[in-house]
Amino acid sequence: MPSILKTLNVIFTVIKLTEVFSVTLHRIKALSKNIGEKLRKGFSEVQNLSTVIRLE
Repeated sequence: MPSILKTLNVIFTVIKLTEVFSVTLHRIKALSKNIGEKLRKGFSEVQNLSTVIRLE
């Protein structure tokens, strides 16, 4: 009987770790997407500035 409980405990631990890993991966993806958007926005602002500087 104890070996069955031990096995179940291991299975639930693996499931929990998988959930945590999945959530962490999701957060990393969201963070990198956010950083990418900020970089693109900053780059377009630099391009706009260089256009303004050339016009003057």
